[in-house]
Amino acid sequence: SPQLALGVAMAKYHFAWYKGGGSEMDLESVKDAADLMYASIQFSQCDRPELPAEVWKQRMCSARWPYAVMLYSELGREYASRYLTEQ
Repeated sequence: SPQLALGVAMAKYHFAWYKGGGSEMDLESVKDAADLMYASIQFSQCDRPELPAEVWKQRMCSARWPYAVMLYSELGREYASRYLTEQ
């Protein structure tokens, strides 16, 4: 359900970042969290530039976007460090 995307994304962000309590990023969980956060952006229409500022604030768009950007950038950094090395 799209209306649950924000809550599930935040739960995955807070509790499923690393595999088994270690230091290895759980790529699948982080990707799920990022995709769910983007789904919450679309569901709440935070991706519409014509959205009035008051509605933007009410729908917490200013919280959704930074989390999505952070999750995707951390995921990209992890992919780069794992797969684009000289090893």
